[in-house]
Amino acid sequence: PDEDVAAVIDANSPALGRYGSMTPDRMKIMVRATRERGYSVIGNHATHGVLAVGMAVLGRDGAPVAAISVASTIGRMPRERQQLIARSMREALAASLLDGL
Repeated sequence: PDEDVAAVIDANSPALGRYGSMTPDRMKIMVRATRERGYSVIGNHATHGVLAVGMAVLGRDGAPVAAISVASTIGRMPRERQQLIARSMREALAASLLDGL
């Protein structure tokens, strides 16, 4: 929920600058993009030159209980590859968690 997102960003705001000059506003934009795509993409923040694609693992009630991600060098992660990885993660989760967690 938006309230939870705001609370987490606010709580972590003092530390965000350590992650590739991340800011609360940039984090909010990334959350919005993640919601639109259905998966997250982040590069050059936690580790310079690395991009990761991630996805929440949802419990039976639809709330996130875990997450999975795949990371590689930015050069190996063009948009098409990001989309392929996200699709593969989604399919693997659906096949493995037929009844949810």
